[in-house]
Amino acid sequence: MNAPDFSDQTDSPSNPQELYEELSAGAALGVLAPEEIDLWESVRKGHKFDPLPADLAQVATALAWTVPLKSPPARCREAVLDAVSRRAAHSDVALLPEPRSKLHFDALLPWAAAAIFAIASTLMAGGLARQKQEIAQLRSETFGPLQLSKALLTSADPASSAVARLIFCADVQQGRLVVRDLPPCPEGKSYQLWIVSKDVDTPVPVALFRVDKSGATAIDFKPEIRLAPMVRAMISMEDAKGSPTPSGPILLAGQ
Repeated sequence: MNAPDFSDQTDSPSNPQELYEELSAGAALGVLAPEEIDLWESVRKGHKFDPLPADLAQVATALAWTVPLKSPPARCREAVLDAVSRRAAHSDVALLPEPRSKLHFDALLPWAAAAIFAIASTLMAGGLARQKQEIAQLRSETFGPLQLSKALLTSADPASSAVARLIFCADVQQGRLVVRDLPPCPEGKSYQLWIVSKDVDTPVPVALFRVDKSGATAIDFKPEIRLAPMVRAMISMEDAKGSPTPSGPILLAGQ
């Protein structure tokens, strides 16, 4: 079986990513022709910092050691010796046969390419998982566990389908609110989000917002004063400019 011709565009994948991966495999296996190498150099410019080529090269090197050794058939040995004898008669230098990898590489190419991708995917997935674990451990050792607080805010009215989800990180003093099915405010009014924290037992205003026609919105917020982890939260309707304390009806609340 001949090595695939990556320079033939009719046989090359229509997906640029697939072409890049096949060329990477061909480069790792060392089977690219000169014109294919030029194409590979052109394609890889768009993946300058991608680790795939280096990963495939390492896997290909390791894969070579897994190929079982087999003794050549007798006729092959006789043919090699005959060729050496004939060529040595015209030269003072003994000629060596081609390296073993040259004799068997074409036959190994299909399964080798598949094995490279499988092993590389496993190695990269495992590497990413280890990196995430190491980063989480380093962050925990340096700063301690994140102080994340979550709350589900619902209405006291059984007929209301309004709901809000809130997450707040006391470490970075930032949070995010997602609201659904909350009726739009009348003109001159706004919704106001309040948080009660472990160190402040009265509601602290943290955000003013309005919803779209469907009653939905999502906002990020940052309190003006530093707060400890959240204990509970609520949403009230206030004047458009907001209020220092809840003065309007509490529409959603929870912890």
